[in-house]
Amino acid sequence: MYPCSGYIDLYFCTYTIYKWNYLLKNIHCKRIICNCFDYMVKNNYCKILFFVIMDNHLHFIIHVNPPHSIDSINNKFRSFTSKQLLQWLKEFQLEKISDYTSAMHDRTYQIWEPSPLCVEIVSENFFIQKTEYIHNNPVNAMLVKDPIDYKWSSANFYETGDPSEFEFLDCSLFEE
Repeated sequence: MYPCSGYIDLYFCTYTIYKWNYLLKNIHCKRIICNCFDYMVKNNYCKILFFVIMDNHLHFIIHVNPPHSIDSINNKFRSFTSKQLLQWLKEFQLEKISDYTSAMHDRTYQIWEPSPLCVEIVSENFFIQKTEYIHNNPVNAMLVKDPIDYKWSSANFYETGDPSEFEFLDCSLFEE
C-alpha cells in the first residue's frame, strides 16, 4: 500500500488527551496539533508521514531527523501543544478546566495522558498495519464511511496527492 524505502527512525505514536476528554473535538484545538506538526517539520525535527486527529486522541507516523530523538520530539510536542491547548481552555472553555486538574505534584493542569505510545517501526507488515489503522480510525469510530472523507487525517492526501490542507505531510521516504 505504502512501500517505504527505509525504516530507520520511523515511529508509530499515539497521544491521548487526559482522562480521554474530548478536547480535540474543537476545530481550533485540532489546528493547534497541526500547527505543531508544521513547526516541527519546518524546523527539521522530523517528517510527518501519516496522521489522524480524533476527538480525544491522535495517531501519527513520524520519521525522526538526526540529531533529534523520539524523546526530544515527544517533549517538544507535548510542551508546545499543552501550553496552547491550556491557553485555549482558559480563554474559551474555562468551565471545563477542572477536567484537566492534574494529580501530579509538579503541575496544576494536565492536557495529555502520561507516557505517549511511540513504537519503532521495524517491519513492512507493522508499517502497513499502522498506516491502515490510522486511516481507518474515523471509519471504525463511525464518523465517516470512507477514510478520505475525514478531514483531520492524511488519508485524503494519499488518495489525491493534494498537500494544500496539511503542508507538513511528507511522502519523500516512499518509493514510487
